Amino acid sequence: MKDSTGVLSTRVLFYQSRFKPKPATLPFSKISAATSARSLRMNSTYRILDANLNRAAEGLRTIEDFIRFDREDAVLLSKLKNLRHELTTAAGLLDRQLLLANRDTPGDDGTELTTPSELQRQSMAEIVAAATNRTQQALRCLEEFGKLVSPDFSLKIKDLRYQAYDLFSLVERKPIQTTKSILDCFLYVLIDCELPIEKFVDRAKNISKAGVDVLQIREKKRSTAEICEYVKALQSTIDPRVTKLIINDRVDIAASFGLSVHLGQDDLSPSAAKKILGNGTLLGISTHDIQQAQIAVSEGADYLGCGPTFPSTTKSFDHFPGLPFLKSVAAQIDCPAFAIGGITFDRLEELFSVGIFRVALSAAIWNAENSTELAARFSDKLKAHRR
Repeated sequence: MKDSTGVLSTRVLFYQSRFKPKPATLPFSKISAATSARSLRMNSTYRILDANLNRAAEGLRTIEDFIRFDREDAVLLSKLKNLRHELTTAAGLLDRQLLLANRDTPGDDGTELTTPSELQRQSMAEIVAAATNRTQQALRCLEEFGKLVSPDFSLKIKDLRYQAYDLFSLVERKPIQTTKSILDCFLYVLIDCELPIEKFVDRAKNISKAGVDVLQIREKKRSTAEICEYVKALQSTIDPRVTKLIINDRVDIAASFGLSVHLGQDDLSPSAAKKILGNGTLLGISTHDIQQAQIAVSEGADYLGCGPTFPSTTKSFDHFPGLPFLKSVAAQIDCPAFAIGGITFDRLEELFSVGIFRVALSAAIWNAENSTELAARFSDKLKAHRR
């Protein structure tokens, strides 16, 4: 529309722009149904992944605590820890911020669902079975839903799931221990049978109450029948939940009384001893260098005696691997290791400085006039530095 001058009327132009129809628009929630659906799907996927990562980690921790406090298999504990650490590594393939952003515990209806059986457990075995089942189920969920986010993550979880099947089979097949775990033992005392049996039992009972975690009967002079009498008397007196009983060298006596055994480098092989004693008993090995320590662990040792550390009055040695050996063990060996040889109260700090917090002593405590008091001092000092 033009006026007599041929110029478009500004008034008409104004009204045309003012009332020009606008393109039709949808509400915000319907702008892109496909994009929205994908967003919701990814939100739910990350919620599922987050929930099952937590569930799997909690299940593994439950099993680890069972192994630590009720079992005596340091090798199995190490494998379980590695499995949990690998799960953490696998989780690093996912965006942690997205996992946290989609966590909604208050809005999770599943937190309110509880069956009566979940509230009751009749035994440790039931607790462990529930934890293994829960962990396996969580790993399967992670593998399946992980495919929507990261194929690499899903493949890693698949590998962990198969590892878990094998480890959990070992955990549930072995019997629950009713004795103190070697992982909770820090003060180890070697004792002989020279005292009359009544005094022997009294002294052993007193130092046990004072905090000795392990008593090893190391007797070279008495007959087998006499040693058995001492063992029998000690077993009837010492609470195995407080102090473990171990015998040196004598696999035959260990098998007869259900004891654990400690072997030297020239004694029966660890594999042969395991065949005789079975899986329910501990096997300790004396080691004098890092190679021996590594071999002992690979052959099934449950703990190591490492030394000699310093000169002692009990045994004479030409070579003392000393603190450098202990430092190597602390850095390279994932197995309880007790420093032995010339250990005194004043030298404990030297052991702590190289990462060793377990000690084995003989005459320094057993033959001391104030053996009970001395045992208590060692125990208190070691407890304060436990790692």
